[in-house]
Amino acid sequence: MVIAIVSLFLLTYIYEDSDSLIVINDSLTICGYHQYNSQVKVQNSRLTISKYMPAYDTTGWLYLNAPAITLQENTYINGTAMGYYGGTNSSPNGLGPGGGYAGSTSGGGGGGGAYGGNGGNGGGNPGAGGNAYGNAFDTLIYMGSGGGAGRLSGVEGFGGAGGACLTLHANSMTIDSVSIDGNGQNGDNAAIVAGGGGAGGGIIIKSYSCTIHNIMIAANGGNGGASEGYGGGGGGGGRVKIFYSSVLDTSNLAINLNPGIGGNGSWENGDAGLAGSIYFGYDVFIHEATIKPTATDVQCTIIMNGCLVYSVDRFPSYIEIFDITGKIQSRHRLSDKKNHISLNHLPAGVYFIRQEGNIRKSFIIMK
Repeated sequence: MVIAIVSLFLLTYIYEDSDSLIVINDSLTICGYHQYNSQVKVQNSRLTISKYMPAYDTTGWLYLNAPAITLQENTYINGTAMGYYGGTNSSPNGLGPGGGYAGSTSGGGGGGGAYGGNGGNGGGNPGAGGNAYGNAFDTLIYMGSGGGAGRLSGVEGFGGAGGACLTLHANSMTIDSVSIDGNGQNGDNAAIVAGGGGAGGGIIIKSYSCTIHNIMIAANGGNGGASEGYGGGGGGGGRVKIFYSSVLDTSNLAINLNPGIGGNGSWENGDAGLAGSIYFGYDVFIHEATIKPTATDVQCTIIMNGCLVYSVDRFPSYIEIFDITGKIQSRHRLSDKKNHISLNHLPAGVYFIRQEGNIRKSFIIMK
C-alpha cells in the first residue's frame, strides 16, 4: 500500500510594480498615492495605513487608483487612530481642521475631535469640541481630527488621534468579505482631567461599476477619557462616500459612523460627539478641481456675480449642469469662444459641469 502525504503551505505574496499591487495572505503598511496601470488585488490580507506624521505629507492617508480593484476573502484595511494627533504636553489642542481644544488650566476635560460630526465638549471648564468640516456630498475626503488634552495647570490625559483617510478609485471595483476601519482613538483616562476622543476618519469608494458584498466599514468617533474629576468629550463620527457611474451592486453592507460617548467624571461628564455622514451618489466622471469664486481653470471660471464663463476652442457646443444626484439641471449652447452663463437659476449646492462629448472631464462648482 502506498500512502501519499501532501503538505500544503499557505502562500504569502506581495508584488508591486507600475502595473499591479498584489497582496495575498500577507500584511503591508502603506500610505500616500499609488496608481497602477492594471490592478490592485488584496486577498486574505491586512493593509495598514501609516500613522500621520506632520513632517511627512503622505502619512495618515491612502489613495489606491487602478482600472480594477479587488478586495476579498477576509481582507482588513486598518486606519484606526492613524489620522491627526490628539493633544499632548507639547501641543495640548488636537491637530486638524476640527481639532478638539484642551481643557482650561483651571481644570477641564479635553474636547472631542471632529470630522463628519462635531466633537463633544469636555467636562468642567472644558475644552470645546471641534466643528465638523468638509461636505457630505462632494468627492473630497479627509482625515479625522484629534481630541484635545485634559488640563489642570498642566496636561493630564492626552487626546485621542483621529482616523485615517482612504480612497479606492477604479473603473471596476469588487469588494467581498472585507472590513475597513478608520475609527478615532479614545481619549486617555486620567486622575482628574481626561482627554477628548479623536474623530472618525474618511473613506471614499469611486468606481464606474461597483460590486460590494459582505463588508463592514467603521469610522466611529473615539470615546472621551474618564477621570475622578472631569471627563473628556467624545469624538465626532467620520464620513463614508460611495460614488458610481453605471452599476452599484451591494449586499450585507454595514456602515458605522457613531459618535464617541462622553467620558465619565465624578464631578462632570464630557459630552458625546455627533454622528458622521454617509452618502451614495452618481459620479459623472468628475474632474477633481474645485472651482470657487474668482478661481480659474483652463476652461472654466466663476465670477462674483454668479455668472459662469466657459471657453471652448470649437463651437457650437453644449454643456450640461448636473446636481449631486446626477440629474441634469440645465443645458446650455456654447455659440462663441467665450460664453457667459447665468447660475442664478440654481439653488445653493454642489454641481458638476460637463461639456457634451467629453465625459472624461467635468468641473465641480459650489454655489
